[in-house]
Amino acid sequence: MSAAEDAASLRHYISSDRILLNIPVADRWEALRKLVEALVRSMKLEESDFEEILHAVTEREKEHSTALGGGVAFPHARVPGFKGVALTLATFTRPVDFEAPDGKGVDVACMIVAGEDQPQLALRLTAHMARLLRKPERVKRIRAARTPSEVFDYLKRRDTPLDEPIRARYVMRWPPVGVSPQSPLRDVTRVMLDRNMEAVPVLDEEGRIVGEITCDLLFQHGVPDFFRHLKSVSFIRDFDPIEKYYEVEK
Repeated sequence: MSAAEDAASLRHYISSDRILLNIPVADRWEALRKLVEALVRSMKLEESDFEEILHAVTEREKEHSTALGGGVAFPHARVPGFKGVALTLATFTRPVDFEAPDGKGVDVACMIVAGEDQPQLALRLTAHMARLLRKPERVKRIRAARTPSEVFDYLKRRDTPLDEPIRARYVMRWPPVGVSPQSPLRDVTRVMLDRNMEAVPVLDEEGRIVGEITCDLLFQHGVPDFFRHLKSVSFIRDFDPIEKYYEVEK
């Protein structure tokens, strides 16, 4: 296999020593730490690298859960100064809460770390692994593996070229909940707050998407005189301060 062919293959970015099986973790933050430890140990990086990667992955997870549902999560981050792209995969002895959209705990996590100059490759690897782990039977096979080599060999057999077209369905997930056109705005904001959603689809009686309600639109409706002058309201994280406006406008 040529160097170019190898670079376009999953096996170039993961190895048996970056696969952890049935490890005990108390929560998702310990899970992230274990994944980063395995990566740093495998690549023989420095302690400073460990701290930087762990910080980047943790901060990304705090922004929004990387769980896709079905017990699978894809923690990831782009790290300044990191060379290339690397994957680490782990299974946990028991599911841990990643605030997944389906409410299920995560017991299979695939972490992808990339340098800032490798966004396309990182996206292709994410799409590749997400496509592979979308099927429950494949996840079940990984959960049942006894050795890291068994998982590595299985991934190699399922390998496909990374230069295949990326499709949105590989890296996106269906919204966990929708609202109807008749839903009161107060109920919509409560759903979005409880689910940590920046947008919620509006569904008709047959479940088809007929519209969308976003945080920006809600805030502009709730306090139009102020937010009319802003390009974005992404800096606001709490709905509570404007609930009184919906009481007046409902």
